[in-house]
Amino acid sequence: MTGQMTSRRQAVALAGARALATIWCGMILGVSFIATPVKFTAPSIDFPTALDVGRVTFGLFGPIELGVSVALLCAALLAQRARGLLVVAILCLALTVLENFGLRPLLDARMQAIFDGRPLEPSHMHKVYVATQFVKVVALVAVGWARMPAVEPDASPA
Repeated sequence: MTGQMTSRRQAVALAGARALATIWCGMILGVSFIATPVKFTAPSIDFPTALDVGRVTFGLFGPIELGVSVALLCAALLAQRARGLLVVAILCLALTVLENFGLRPLLDARMQAIFDGRPLEPSHMHKVYVATQFVKVVALVAVGWARMPAVEPDASPA
């Protein structure tokens, strides 16, 4: 019976991880690859305003991503024996931490310099941020599409 419960718990954790990965992937696609670039094409929004909207958007989205990445890591740990899932969860958490505590503060400082009218040297930080988001999308799609065992009903008599 204990083996069945463990196996069921693992299956539920895998299903939860798959759902989290799919939802998180959709969030990244919606925020980072659809809404964010589109605001820069709106004729009624000037560049500094679009930057400020992005700062506020990612200021909220970053902590949400951190929470989801921790939840995915927990699901991966509960799933046990799912090494690929654990690797993806750690990778996504590491990239999210890098974005939130490494890249975003630097990008926010560049944004402030733009608002202040200070000249800036060219930088690849934004491209690195986009690349981290892209890597997360690919990893999350892999988890979402991975073949995972279905949760089967307990066959024991009631």
